[in-house]
Amino acid sequence: MQEIQALYQSHLNVLLEDSYRLLEAQGFDGLLVASGDPKPCFLDDHDYPFVVNPHFKRWLPLTDNPYCYLLLRIGQRPRLLYHKPADYWHAAAGEPSGYWVDSFDIELVADETAALKALGQWDLRRVACIAEEVQLAEHLPDIELNPPGLLAAMHYGRACKSDYELHCLREANRIAVGGHLAAREAFFGGRTELEVHLAYLAACGCTEAQSPYGNIVAFNENAAILHNDRYGTVAPPQRHSFLIDAGATFEGYIADITRTYAANKGTFAELVARMDLEQQGICGEVQAEVDFVALHERMHHRLASVLSDSGIVTCDADTAFAQGLTRLFFPHGLGHLIGLQTHDVGGWQMNAAGDQYPVHADYPALRLQRTLQPGMAVTIEPGLYFIDQLLEPERSSSLLNWPLIDELRPCGGIRIEDTLVATATGAENLTRPAFVELG
Repeated sequence: MQEIQALYQSHLNVLLEDSYRLLEAQGFDGLLVASGDPKPCFLDDHDYPFVVNPHFKRWLPLTDNPYCYLLLRIGQRPRLLYHKPADYWHAAAGEPSGYWVDSFDIELVADETAALKALGQWDLRRVACIAEEVQLAEHLPDIELNPPGLLAAMHYGRACKSDYELHCLREANRIAVGGHLAAREAFFGGRTELEVHLAYLAACGCTEAQSPYGNIVAFNENAAILHNDRYGTVAPPQRHSFLIDAGATFEGYIADITRTYAANKGTFAELVARMDLEQQGICGEVQAEVDFVALHERMHHRLASVLSDSGIVTCDADTAFAQGLTRLFFPHGLGHLIGLQTHDVGGWQMNAAGDQYPVHADYPALRLQRTLQPGMAVTIEPGLYFIDQLLEPERSSSLLNWPLIDELRPCGGIRIEDTLVATATGAENLTRPAFVELG
């Protein structure tokens, strides 16, 4: 408790200093951040699961409470409207508690109406507001809602993490690794995709709604569906492979981990082992001042060697890369920023002003095109898939070993993903140490 409290206080102090400087530069005296509103299902009487505004949870680890508002005024102590309803229909938030509460002046409000009434009594002139609720502008005419320049600068800066944020990311990875180990055991124990998914959630101690994204649990050819989220309820007659892409959260910060397993020894198992080596190899190239697009392209060179050495292509690695064959097997980006969101914002930004990189001509699915900086948290997740939609149009190509590809097609594909933090001398892997510790 004392460790995280000290880390949080340092994080908050720096965040306040940086935000005040940014607000002054943008012509504002303050910032109002909403936690968010529940969203009702269309023509129904219940809400979608609540998802907190990521800008709100950067300030405090309050992730499950709507109708909260944080006001930051330059030179003043932060103020928090804390939603504490009297509600017997739903589980409601309790008293504010935890290592963060002493950093805020807290006022309790019973519901959305009370929160808006309290906001109406605050001086909100020259205050920027970050919120999804456009109706706020109707109730609070003095605020400027989601100013683009301010959002761009905040998004750009979120890529580099404080020590508190890195602590939260490490803990999120530890939680997720516990789930991955349980899922692996369930797969080799003969469970269905749905049962593996449920074993993962149970090990992490969370519900689907509390997960950062929908778990990807894929047996056999389903591993070629990059975002497979329809879990089979019947065990396949024959098991070839298992791919799981599943995460967890700690204090609002996210882990995003992928592992692939071969059910039996043989060619596919050898491919998994080789891809694991290449993933670790490209992780070893992560460092501050490295251009992520160049890193992505170097992974394609590595994959070309895998394809050539395994006989999946009939040419050498240089030819495979030059002919674009690797893109048939690895259609997504090498990774993305991660933190408050799974695919954290700012990956396409050239600068804090919000200028964007154009879509890359050769790699349009890239989510990150920036040069890495110290403290930048990224995922590294190369893949090798057998996807019919990409391969079948090339059926006439003599550069592809079709008998071997058809043999491997029932295995679906391979993805291996860790989270790394760039430093001046290399990178810290936040994922693999947890597997060593818990596995």
